[in-house]
Amino acid sequence: MCGISGFINQNKQFDNKSLILKMLNSIRHRGPDHTEVIQSEEFCGGYVRLSINDIKNGKQPFKININDNEIISFYNGEIYNYLPLKKELQRKGYKFKTRCDGEIIPSLYHEYGEKLFEKLEGMFAISIWDKRNKKLLLGRDHIGEKPLYYLHNNEEIIFSSEIKSIIKYKPANIKIDHQSIWDIPTFLWVPEPNTIFKEIKSLPFSSYLEFSRGNLKICSYSPKSEKKYFKNSSLINKTYKVVSNSIISRNLSDAPIGCFLSGGIDSSLVAKISHKVSKNLKTYTVAFDRIKDPYTLGYVDESKDAKKFAKKLKISNTIIKANAKNLKKEFNFLIKNMDQPMAISSAIGISMVARRAKQDGVKVLLSGDGADEMFCGYDWYKYIPQILDLKEGANNNESNISFQTIHKKNKSFLKQISKYDYNKLAWALHYYASEYDKHQIFSDNFRNSKKSSLRLFNRFKTKKINTIDFINNDRNFYLNNEMLFKLDRCTMLHSIESRSPFTSSMIKNFVAGLKIKDLMKSSKLKYLIKEAFKKDLPQNILNKPKHGFTIPVDHYLLNDWSDLVNETFSKESKIYKMGFIDKKSLNYVNKILKSKNKLSGHTILSYISINSWLENNSWK
Repeated sequence: MCGISGFINQNKQFDNKSLILKMLNSIRHRGPDHTEVIQSEEFCGGYVRLSINDIKNGKQPFKININDNEIISFYNGEIYNYLPLKKELQRKGYKFKTRCDGEIIPSLYHEYGEKLFEKLEGMFAISIWDKRNKKLLLGRDHIGEKPLYYLHNNEEIIFSSEIKSIIKYKPANIKIDHQSIWDIPTFLWVPEPNTIFKEIKSLPFSSYLEFSRGNLKICSYSPKSEKKYFKNSSLINKTYKVVSNSIISRNLSDAPIGCFLSGGIDSSLVAKISHKVSKNLKTYTVAFDRIKDPYTLGYVDESKDAKKFAKKLKISNTIIKANAKNLKKEFNFLIKNMDQPMAISSAIGISMVARRAKQDGVKVLLSGDGADEMFCGYDWYKYIPQILDLKEGANNNESNISFQTIHKKNKSFLKQISKYDYNKLAWALHYYASEYDKHQIFSDNFRNSKKSSLRLFNRFKTKKINTIDFINNDRNFYLNNEMLFKLDRCTMLHSIESRSPFTSSMIKNFVAGLKIKDLMKSSKLKYLIKEAFKKDLPQNILNKPKHGFTIPVDHYLLNDWSDLVNETFSKESKIYKMGFIDKKSLNYVNKILKSKNKLSGHTILSYISINSWLENNSWK
C-alpha cells in the first residue's frame, strides 16, 4: 500500500522537509500515486502511497486533535478487521471522514494506547507521533509481512520501510556488518533483526518500538484474533472456516487484484476462493524449460496444471515463460535494487510475475505463502519423527550432509543426520552452506571472529525437542526472513502490494494449538488442508507431490550462468578486492558445483549476490 519514513531530530539547522522528501523519493516504487510530509516540532515524517482502498479520499497522514493533543499516523499495509473496530470506536464517539482502513489508527491509539496493536488483524508498519507526550511509536504486524527498519543514535531516531531510505538520511557513518555477510550463504538472506549494516536494525515482527526524549524500548505483543470460527466443530471444519475467511478478507481492495498460480494446492486454493469475491481476478503462472527438478526428480515446470485449473474456473491466466536468459536478467535487476544481498532463487519468479501484473493494471497480488509452515507442508517434515526416533546422542557434528544431498532419504541417510546436535539438525533440514563450506571460500582474515550461523538455532539446546518445535521454528524464523521478505520486496519494486492469506493472525493462533498428529497423518503432509478442501480442488492437484517454486540454479550455474561464477571468484571482483574471499576459492566452488552428491547452487549464488550488491552499492 505505501512506504513510510521519518525521524526525530533536535537539530533545528536541518532542512527537514528537503531531507524527508529525499528519503521518500528513494522508496517511491512503494507508492507512486501520492506523497505527503508533515513536521510537528522535532518529528518529521512522510509517506508515498500506492492507492488501493478509498482511492479518492484515503490520503495520509491520518491525524486527530483531542483536548489539544495532536496524534499523527503514517502507515503501510492493510487492516482487514477495520470495519468492526471502526464501529466500536464510533460507539465511543469517534468520528471518521473516509472509508480508508488506516484512518482508525490515531483514534485506536487515543483510546487504547500501545494495546492498539493487539486489536489489528492485518499486515502493517505503523508510525504514530504523540505530540503532547513527545513520543514516537513504531509498530510491526504479528508475522512480519510488512518491513520496518530503524537507526537509533542518542537523541535521534530514523525509520523507514526500506533501508535505502535511512541511508539517504545518514550515509556517512554506516558500516557493513561482516557477520551478516558470513550468515548469507547459510540462509540466503540476513537474519532479522540484523541487517547488512551494523547501525540499522529491523523491528521484530509482533513488536512495537517506543521512543521518547531519547529513550528507546521495544516491546512484544500478541494479536487477539476472533475465536468465532473455532467453536463447536471438527478440526477439519474449523480449518475450512478459518482459511476461507482469511482468504476472503485479503480480497479487500478498490483496485484490481491478481493471484500467483503455480499449480500447487496453496495458490490454487487462494485463486478458487478469491474468484468467488473478486470476479475479474487475474492469475499468473511462471513456465520453465523442460529441466529436471533435482529435489523431486520430476520436472521444474508445473504450468500445465495451473493453466488447466484456471480454465476450469473460467478465470484469466497469463503464462510467463522463464529461461536462463530472462531469469538472469531479472536476478541482476533484483540485486541492483535490493537493500541487502539475497540469493532466494524463487524471488526471481515473483519479480517477473509482479512486472507483468503491473502491465495489466493489477495493484494487489495474492500468494499461497505461509501454508506450508502453518499446515505442515514441507517435504522434510515427514522425516523428522524418524530422525528423532533414531537419535541416540550427538557424536557426528563433523559431517556436513544435509537435505541438499542428492540421494534417497533412506534409513542410512537419516541415521547420519540423527547424530547431529539439534541446532545443526535444524540447519541440515533445509538450509545451505555449512560452516565448513564457508571456511573454504571466505578468506582467513575475513572469517576471524565470526560466530557460527548455527547460533541462530541455539533455542534448540534448552529443552527436549519434538517434531512440532522444528515446524514452529519455520513459522517464527524462516517464514518472515525468507518467504515474506521476498514477497514484499519483489512485488513492491514494481509497485504491487502482495498479500499472504495463510499468515493471518486467525490462522496463526488456530494452528498454534495443534499437535503434529493433527497436522500430519501417516506422513501425509498438509492433512487438514487436503481434507477440508477436497471438494474444492481437483484430485491431480490434491495428490501431487510437494513441489516448491524451484529454479534450477545448479543447472544454470554450470551452463548459461557460468560467467557469474567466474566473475565473482576472480581477482577482479569486488568481493575479492575487499578481502572477503580466499584467492583459491574458485577451486573449491567448482568442486562443489560439479558434485554429484550435493546441490550447492544456492550457496554459490549467495556469493554472486554479495559481490553484485557490493559493486552496485551506491551509498558506499
